[in-house]
Amino acid sequence: MIDHSFYCVQTPLGSLDIHAPDAIAMGLRATLNGVKVSAISRGGVSSVLDVFCTHQGFSISRPATGFHIEYSDYVDCLNEVLLQLAYELMRLLPGWHLLHCSAVQVEGVNLIAFGEKHAGKSVWAFEKLLTGGTLLADDLLAWNRELSQFICLGQSTRLRRPVSLNVFDHLNENAFIPGKSLSYIKKTHIDIAACGYKFEPDYVVEIEPQTHQVKTLSMKDSYARLTKGCIPAELFYNR
Repeated sequence: MIDHSFYCVQTPLGSLDIHAPDAIAMGLRATLNGVKVSAISRGGVSSVLDVFCTHQGFSISRPATGFHIEYSDYVDCLNEVLLQLAYELMRLLPGWHLLHCSAVQVEGVNLIAFGEKHAGKSVWAFEKLLTGGTLLADDLLAWNRELSQFICLGQSTRLRRPVSLNVFDHLNENAFIPGKSLSYIKKTHIDIAACGYKFEPDYVVEIEPQTHQVKTLSMKDSYARLTKGCIPAELFYNR
């Protein structure tokens, strides 16, 4: 019998209540920095996200939007939960945009990287971490265009499987939460900026999908790329 409980996900950006298996709560604690995941009583709780174990795996629903999806793999489910929680946080932050990008801080220099799917943004960010960098974002970053502010969501990095063997020269197997197609790295094994950390980028770069070459963008092109990288706000409110 799988235990399901109500949890409060407390962040500097706002708090969200979810209903989920204990294993999902453990996964959130292992991958989110600057976020507290606490069990709460059921009375009066209205969850923004409902996650259930099924015979096939996991079922995820977001009541406010009618969103529903199912996964057979635990890490795929955890990945979706992290995404949907980010969407819910954006509902608490009117005027903010959610960017699809990676970002790191290396020796005090802040870099934001864009690229098409599978261009290698996560690998680029992870390589920076291995040389002493700090992860600012792996896939999701909040941006306020009017204030010119960026806020980290505190999510750990993920790598697509199979993971390159040279990764294990730097991290042992205990550092990973492995799934069928993705592996998350536990927050205790890398340096991750906490949720709510604000910064300004020094450079915006584009990763070319075929060659994985990194091109630094001009200030004009950077703003255009930031705008292009915004995830449609409809996803926060609708299916």
